[in-house]
Amino acid sequence: MFASESITGFGVDRKTGFHTSIVPALVSLLGTSEQVVNILLERAGTVQGLRNIQDSDVSSIRGLGPSAVVKIRAAFLLSESCAPIRNMPAVSSSHAAFLALPAELGVSETEQAWILLMDHKNRVIKTVYVGNGTQNACIMDPKQICTIVARSGAYGIILAHNHPSGSLEPSERDWTVTKAADVGMKAIGCVLNDHIIIGGDKYLSMRNHYRSSMVDSWE
Repeated sequence: MFASESITGFGVDRKTGFHTSIVPALVSLLGTSEQVVNILLERAGTVQGLRNIQDSDVSSIRGLGPSAVVKIRAAFLLSESCAPIRNMPAVSSSHAAFLALPAELGVSETEQAWILLMDHKNRVIKTVYVGNGTQNACIMDPKQICTIVARSGAYGIILAHNHPSGSLEPSERDWTVTKAADVGMKAIGCVLNDHIIIGGDKYLSMRNHYRSSMVDSWE
């Protein structure tokens, strides 16, 4: 029905979303061995699983103390809070936008919504997690999107969410949110550059495939 695009490599395991550097990073963070970290990652399964890991998940892993979960959560929070100061290149294509998004979107078992906030040169100034849904529905509120963008002072944005089913075809709800977000961005002097849908290791740019008929700003 339509073409899709995919990405390989770049130091990320496509099945789990884990970067190849995560094992030594966790060894240092948790003060334990590679063997223990590998057991932890196997139990977590994916990046999302690691982010949401509970005390009960690690209590039976010998070599991890009671502070392990606290340290892991703190690492995720620190990583997200440092996003605005990363030296990100300009996002000049849907492919570049896909690379700027969290790898976990391709492996999450539930739908997640994210926003790329960009400056006037299309450089990413912050990657914002909007919300989590179910296996086939994502809570992406246009009003919430407008509030986040207005407070950030961003010049342009790219919306993104995943389809755990692997399908890249936009749902009716996806179009409703995209059109409403476009209207909202115009009202606050911002630009909706694209809406990226991710399914596994593939992605679809709604702007590239449906530009002429669906969203006024993309004509």
